[in-house]
Amino acid sequence: MPKIELVYFSCHGRVFVIRALLELSGIDYEDTRLEWSSANFAVQKDDFPLGQLPVLKVDGVSFCQTKAIFAFCQKQTTFKKLKGVESLKADMVYESIEDAWMKMLKPGYVAKAAAGEDITAQGRAFYKTVKSGAVEAFTQIEKILKFAKVDDMVIGGKRSVADLMILNLWIFAHDPRVNVHGYFKENCPTGVQVVERLMQDAKIQEIVAKARQVRYLPY
Repeated sequence: MPKIELVYFSCHGRVFVIRALLELSGIDYEDTRLEWSSANFAVQKDDFPLGQLPVLKVDGVSFCQTKAIFAFCQKQTTFKKLKGVESLKADMVYESIEDAWMKMLKPGYVAKAAAGEDITAQGRAFYKTVKSGAVEAFTQIEKILKFAKVDDMVIGGKRSVADLMILNLWIFAHDPRVNVHGYFKENCPTGVQVVERLMQDAKIQEIVAKARQVRYLPY
């Protein structure tokens, strides 16, 4: 097993999925967390492949791009391997969740940038804008889950990154600053079923409990 180090900020973002993939299979890794405004990040930024995070170091070699890291980490797990159309279906759901999520987040980033220098005002503008797009995003995700005939797992009997993306979205929705879990429950009931199935696993309960002690985003 290679030596693995995950470098990210001291929050979750999408690296919750990476951490979950590794921890569910008992894979040891170094979890390096940098503060959003820390001097450490400013100093190290030029050492990262594209000057941004997350970065996964494998035996000391740095790699970037979240989806590529997802794929690598899933291959290290003990999950049952997806075959052919199963992999296609899981990727379709994953990509659709990513698209809907970004449509919700990107206007928030624009609002944050327009809010001036005050950090509190930036956060307020970001979360207000994100909340306004939550119903549309969750409805879009429910649509693809229904189209894919998802019950309580994206691929019946096989856990995948797509399932963990739904769990990640659920954690995002429950973050006190985001606070759109009611919208998630109402507009993405299939997603709720997937989360409920995942939460039957004691290890996932432990991972989620630990995750909810940390803010989802750094601002």
